[in-house]
Amino acid sequence: MIHPSAIHKFTASGTGDMGDVTKIEEGPRVSLPGAESYCLAYFRARFTGGTGTGADLTLRISHHTRGNYVHATLGVGSDFDFGPIVFEDCGTDDIANVEFRVPDDELRHYRLDRCPMTQVIDEWCPTWANPDSGNMKWAIEFGLIDAKDIPFQV
Repeated sequence: MIHPSAIHKFTASGTGDMGDVTKIEEGPRVSLPGAESYCLAYFRARFTGGTGTGADLTLRISHHTRGNYVHATLGVGSDFDFGPIVFEDCGTDDIANVEFRVPDDELRHYRLDRCPMTQVIDEWCPTWANPDSGNMKWAIEFGLIDAKDIPFQV
């Protein structure tokens, strides 16, 4: 059992599109600073206001390098960026709430690592095209846990 105090919470909100995995400086991106390896424990999203049909929300993994605040994406649109989790039709008229919790025994499947030697960083990057931009609001929350704080091997 993972103790709640071991989970680090990250939040973001907005009224436009949620993010773009091909643009390093744009949209919410989540990683656990200082951790060599970390796991996704949960993800939540809420949509309010606006109208229209929903759009797919994808939790992508962005694989890139970071050095001296200069960002370069490796293999944008290729095998280096993954979209392992998709929630279909998210938005006010369709799905207003998203709740995704990773079971403790499945955490190893949602583990991301960083390599200090090459400065390669893997980050979670949610992408969602707002069907009623400027009116429909979104808020997201990620729960991440340092792999070393998990009481069993992941």
